[in-house]
Amino acid sequence: MIERITIASDELVVEIAPLGAALASVRPVEHGAPGPNLVLAPGPAGDGAYRGVIAGRFANRIGRARFELDGSTVMLDANDGVHCLHGGPEGFGARRWKLIDGRDDWVSLALHSPAGDQGFPGAVDATATYRVRAACIEVELAATSDAPTVVSLTNHAYWNLAGAGAPTVLEHELRIDADAFTAVDDELIPTGELTAVRGTPFDFTTPRAIGDRIGELLGTPSRGYDHDFVLRANRAPEAAVAELRDPASGRWMRITTSEPGLQLYTGNHLRGQRGKAGR
Repeated sequence: MIERITIASDELVVEIAPLGAALASVRPVEHGAPGPNLVLAPGPAGDGAYRGVIAGRFANRIGRARFELDGSTVMLDANDGVHCLHGGPEGFGARRWKLIDGRDDWVSLALHSPAGDQGFPGAVDATATYRVRAACIEVELAATSDAPTVVSLTNHAYWNLAGAGAPTVLEHELRIDADAFTAVDDELIPTGELTAVRGTPFDFTTPRAIGDRIGELLGTPSRGYDHDFVLRANRAPEAAVAELRDPASGRWMRITTSEPGLQLYTGNHLRGQRGKAGR
């Protein structure tokens, strides 16, 4: 049984775990050898943390575990109170994906989800492809269905550019190319309202430390950042929608995407869970 698949370039060594098709390890090559892991390693399936996995069939929350499709109400399996989170109790992140192809610098995994899985209509075949090019990781997610349904996939990695076991990311400097964020209610369900970031703790239009104003959110239902940022629509395809930098190590990352939104989550519900070296 394959537990980790390694792909690499001259600048990165990356490990993928078939359980959840998870991004399990990202180690930059520094001084001729792989450095520290920059992502939180996967935990046990069902631990509720979704560490590095592909979240689906539908990433994030579906309110009241129901939605309308072609004039009918579709009822889903709830796993976040009365809501459906990341595809339900046994979403894609809890499944063992099948290795279908790969080389030294890329790998593709696949998963079949039958009709009615967690309540979702239509059978879905999903693929996750990871590629390493120099210091870049490309994640390509695709899905097809034999009937009308909803699908929204994402990778759910937790990043700390200071390396595994480092204290927090609050000193990391972040920029997000977004003038608005998606407002949520007391149960973190989107209200449909788009709120301007200017003058709020959500304003990352210029780089600043994540911890600068996170304290203003600790008394709110999200207990930190757990919000979708509405990316500027007129950006060039190759433009970075976000940039993150750790001042202490000098490591930095840029994110590009074809999607209209970017979720910023600061691990607010990880209390009591442990990562590298039990930290």
